[in-house]
This record gives sequence, C-alpha cells and structure tokens, in this order.
Amino acid sequence: MKKQKNRSIKIACLIFAFLLFANMTLFSAGIASPEVSFEIDKNLMDVFEGKVTGIQKEDQPLVLDRVIAVQDFSGEEYYVVECAPAGYLIYHPASGIFVETSPSAPSPYRGLSDEHLYYGGPTEYYIEIDGTYYHTVIDEVIETSAKVERMQQACEEMTALLEQNKSIVTLDYVLNGSKTAQATLSRTSASAAQSGLTQEQVDWFKNLSQCGYLDGGVCGFIGLNMIYAFFDKFIDDKYMDDIYWTDSTKTQLKGENESFTKYLYDLDPKSTTTSVHINSVSKQYLEQKGITGIDHTNRIWGLFTKNTIRDILDNGYPVEIFGSLEDPPNYPYGEGKKAGHAVVAYQYSGDDFVCHYGWNTYTEVTIVGIFGSIYAMEVE
Repeated sequence: MKKQKNRSIKIACLIFAFLLFANMTLFSAGIASPEVSFEIDKNLMDVFEGKVTGIQKEDQPLVLDRVIAVQDFSGEEYYVVECAPAGYLIYHPASGIFVETSPSAPSPYRGLSDEHLYYGGPTEYYIEIDGTYYHTVIDEVIETSAKVERMQQACEEMTALLEQNKSIVTLDYVLNGSKTAQATLSRTSASAAQSGLTQEQVDWFKNLSQCGYLDGGVCGFIGLNMIYAFFDKFIDDKYMDDIYWTDSTKTQLKGENESFTKYLYDLDPKSTTTSVHINSVSKQYLEQKGITGIDHTNRIWGLFTKNTIRDILDNGYPVEIFGSLEDPPNYPYGEGKKAGHAVVAYQYSGDDFVCHYGWNTYTEVTIVGIFGSIYAMEVE
C-alpha cells in the first residue's frame, strides 16, 4: 500500500482528461431518485434500499445516491451503491452477496465513470487509463501484464467462493419476486448483532482516523502498528512509546516518519508483506523491548478458517488479515508481484468482518472475501 490521497492532483488530472472523452449516459432525479448508469430491476433496488437502511447509524441516516456497474479483472460484474452523505455497498449480482459495505467511508469510485472502473476485491479499486490501472484511493499503479494476470487469478478465486455461498433468499426475491423471500429480507434488513471486541474498543477502532499511515506500500506494518496501539491502550502501556501518539488519551496515531509504523518497518524493511514477515518483525520488536508472554498466530490460508479469526476476536484481540494476491511459490508468470492489502478486523457477524483499512476515513468497512494469511497477538 502506498501514499493515501483524496484524488491527488496527478491522478485527478488524468481522470478528468479521461472523463472529458468518456461517452456516458445517465439519468438522475436527485437524491430521492438515485442516479443509475444501467437499467435496474425494482426488486434489486428494494434490496439495495433495505441494505442501506440496515447499515446506517442512528445519528447519520443514509440515502441511496448513485448505482454504477464495475467489473473485476476477469470480467465479472459488480454493482457499486453509493450513499449520501457517505457510505457505500459493493454487490455481486450473480451470488446475491454484498462483498463489502461501509456506513461512513466514501465510495472508492465517487465521481468516476463506470466504463473503465475495476474491482479486485476489498481494498482493490482501480480506474484504467491507456492500459494502466490507477488505484482510486491510494497512490498505487498496476502496469505490468504479470500483475494484471495475478489480479485476474485472484478475482476468479473470489468469484468461485461467492458462487459457493450464494444468498438464495436475496436471489429468490430479485429474480422471482418471492413474497416469502421479501419477508425474510425485511426481517434481516437491520444490521445483525456484532461480536468481537468490547464496545469501547470497537468505538476506538472506528474513530481511529489517524492510524499511523506511512507512504511506500507498507500496509502490513500499518496494521501491526494498530495492533500494538490497541495493546498499548487497552492492555499495558509498555507496548509502545508515548511519542507515537498524538495525544495523552491515545486516540490517534502519528503518521509518516513520526509513526511507529516507520519504526517497525525499519526493523526489517519489506514493502510487500504477509503474515510471515509481520510475525517476524513483531517478534524482533518484542525481544528488543524485553516483552515476553505473547502468543503469536501466524497462518496462511489452508491452515486457518474464518472460525480462527472469530475465536481470536472473541478472546478480545484484533486480527490483521492479509489479502490473497501475494504470488505463490514458483509463480510461473515472472516478477510481477502484487501483494494484497492488509486490514485489521475488530468485529464480526457470521462471515462478515468489520475492518479498519489502514487508510484515513476507511475505519469501518465490512468485508466478505478470500484471505491470504492472518496475524494476531494474544497474551498467554
């Protein structure tokens, strides 16, 4: 993960130039009647409106603002539902699953045309301009065929997983208008009860708008910073020096070169990180500080399940989840590594995990996806 931006001048100029020549037909009737870039069935719109109502906060009601279609790197279609004043949903129509939702983060596609927009799973949002794929939130680019092919493979895996876990009730209502399905959806439209950390700890993560961000593709270290910040605030203040906090109440973290992320990164620099490397750096740091009594969980997919993540959260500890895009051993397509972003999960409901993305304003995103590896710390 690289430098976060809110439409940096460079990318904004490229996008603006692109949009000037894009041929796009939209109809709009204001907030109450959302802007939609394709024909959408009333039943599906009902599902979207129900989900928006279900994820909104009591103090911030949401309205459906825009719906656009995007594709993943294998050509699979997704719908992006944008809300006002903030919030978004990403829906997979073939499975009836909302792959990710947020009641507070801005849509990663806000203000962009859907003609050349790509989705690679949670945290992976791109616009294609002249054969190069620009991340829409952070300063990251995909420009080699090997990286594109790796993204395609990951997208195909995600599609297969979604197809295996279809929301039958959603599809029954969308496709058949089933009254029984409609009643079931109505009963479950409110947000499901969440499990995991305490409410105080959950609120702390949701309000952690300064998360130790560091430029340079070091999302694994940003996540590790947040884990140590959690330990330092809620378990014992021996875990992190006070100089890395912006205030004595330990509610925000310093970023860039003043960040604890930078300190961790300098212990063993590596931009594309997985749980294996983060586990190693964490142990180095604890040994340096003379801290013992920590149980580390470091597992790659196949050696853990979603129950593993849920169990750690139920024990009262956050979990760093790494994307599935890291090239496997003996990857046959050259040196085009594209490591998936890392996020920190702090709450869950079923297979849905509420995560901090390690980007400012993206503090509360619920994801359903495929995971490459996990890392967590627990007191023995």
